[in-house]
Amino acid sequence: MFRETRLEAGAQGYYAFEQAIPGDAPTGHWQVEFRTDPAGKDAVQGMYLRIEEFLPERLKLDLTTPKDQPTIRPGQPLKLQAEAAYLYGAPAAGNRFTARMALAVARQPVEGLPGYAFGDPTVELPGEPRDVLDQALDPQGRIETALPLPEEAAKAATPVQVTVAGSVHESGGRPVNRSLQRVLWPAPALVGVRPLFDEADGADANANARFELVRVDAQGKPQPAKGLKVTLVRELRDYHWRYEDDGGWDYDFTRRFENVQTRTVDVAATAARFDFPVEWGEYRVDVLDPATGLTMRYPFRAGWSWGDDNRGPDARPDKVKLAWTAPATAPATR
Repeated sequence: MFRETRLEAGAQGYYAFEQAIPGDAPTGHWQVEFRTDPAGKDAVQGMYLRIEEFLPERLKLDLTTPKDQPTIRPGQPLKLQAEAAYLYGAPAAGNRFTARMALAVARQPVEGLPGYAFGDPTVELPGEPRDVLDQALDPQGRIETALPLPEEAAKAATPVQVTVAGSVHESGGRPVNRSLQRVLWPAPALVGVRPLFDEADGADANANARFELVRVDAQGKPQPAKGLKVTLVRELRDYHWRYEDDGGWDYDFTRRFENVQTRTVDVAATAARFDFPVEWGEYRVDVLDPATGLTMRYPFRAGWSWGDDNRGPDARPDKVKLAWTAPATAPATR
């Protein structure tokens, strides 16, 4: 234990704590714990921090792609260009350069269309970054290479955000890190959907959930089309309780999906609007573009959420919460 102290309340009941870190303090992971009872064994709240020796960077690193590759087309590699130099001007000639690649569904790949969701979030992509490059920089401190995309990206049938994390290593091995993101655009045009309700709160139950729909190219220019198949899909959940000796009661569920309604929507140069009547529960809007064969999916919720007081650690099948409907009841009088 490094230090233990008692805090006194300040103005308006706030508590403050400051601690200078000695120069000879061990580096690594540290933990701060707060307790209302100093003799208690369990921390009421806590946080982790890292103490490390700070050395300013001595290298600069720029990552980019050629001007002819603002986005990645199907079958293309990512054309990576990296350039590193010491801050005093000399190129990082011969320094080791490594890169890792990560994939994710690109939900908002068009900067000029805030609030519109694209792609299919149900597509599963590798969760862990992959090592894709490890070689020395040339005498000018540069490297130009084509990085093939993983097979999962080519088969995804959705816009994919490709993130390359590059590192140039100093002579002692310490890396300077930078990242680059580009989007794999799988078709000449993609469909985007924007909810006309607060996404965090969800749509109103027993009402109409309203949406806007656009169809654009990679630069955000409208691409009109007819005959888009728009389907409202309802997610049905079957919940199951289970009891474990080490964790107590917990629950999980299995999903079933039901197509509620399908309609045809045409989209012009401006956004098209549509709506569906919904009850309470989990839903999804699927939009099939016959011209590309791709399906855009937008999950949403209607009605109140699961975050009520009878869930979390208190949710269990052998416990029922009771509450008064009023704070007090006046006695009957005659």
